[in-house]
Amino acid sequence: MFLDETIMLKYALAFSFCVITVYCGVALEMTTVTDKERAEGYACKSADPNVGLMKNGEVKNNITLDSCMRATCKAGTIQLVSCGSVFRTEGCDLVRNISLPYPLCCPRIVCYQPPKVVYLVGVFCAVALEITTVTDAEKAEGYACKSSDDALGLMKSGEVRKNYLPNSCVRSICGSDGTISYASCGVVAGPPECKIVKDYTKPYPECCPQVVCE
Repeated sequence: MFLDETIMLKYALAFSFCVITVYCGVALEMTTVTDKERAEGYACKSADPNVGLMKNGEVKNNITLDSCMRATCKAGTIQLVSCGSVFRTEGCDLVRNISLPYPLCCPRIVCYQPPKVVYLVGVFCAVALEITTVTDAEKAEGYACKSSDDALGLMKSGEVRKNYLPNSCVRSICGSDGTISYASCGVVAGPPECKIVKDYTKPYPECCPQVVCE
């Protein structure tokens, strides 16, 4: 069973010569192991045989041939993170190396301004999970999640909150199982002649940093 299906994170990197948009795909799979498997130290069991049994905290990279993704087992929940889709404009090339571990195997965009390469960029997802528990009284009021962060507090199943802290660019989603998924912008960088601009007044993901090369 997948929670919240695929969470799409949008990053827009603007250049004077091309615009690159990267969508990162994240999915959660709620799993159950047998008593025997738990006794053997396993905490997660994916419906995908390529992932199979995993121990708590275990990480698997590039699970299948020609794939670039990462699976992480956390208390019965498997977090699957992939590179998503990359769109490019004229003057840019798409390069990738599946032999590298995730996220280094993710597609990268190379934009050319003859006669040299002007910029090389790779953008990855930054996602965290918080397993929460609500009281019976809170559950009766319709709440499914209770964050340890007082700024977030109680949330209902499916509820989405964006930029709930000052000068932040983050999105939080409450799952029906009490898991809160946090998505942020990750890290961006550019050469000296470029600058990083951000606008926290915009909702996530429009508030994410943009690299502008003039």
